[in-house]
Amino acid sequence: MSKVPVKIEVVQDDEGRFIVRTFADGRVERLPIVKLPKKPPRWPYRKVSFDKSRKKGL
Repeated sequence: MSKVPVKIEVVQDDEGRFIVRTFADGRVERLPIVKLPKKPPRWPYRKVSFDKSRKKGL
């Protein structure tokens, strides 16, 4: 049994998207493509305000 796939393709079905891997011995594996949730940014964005009433040093 070879571990290296002969053919790899992306298939869109009614159930969703799948990666179909075909091996030399005729074995076929279907792996679902799952979207991961979006990561939050590392640092929160600074709010830029044009408020001139605030003191500049604080």
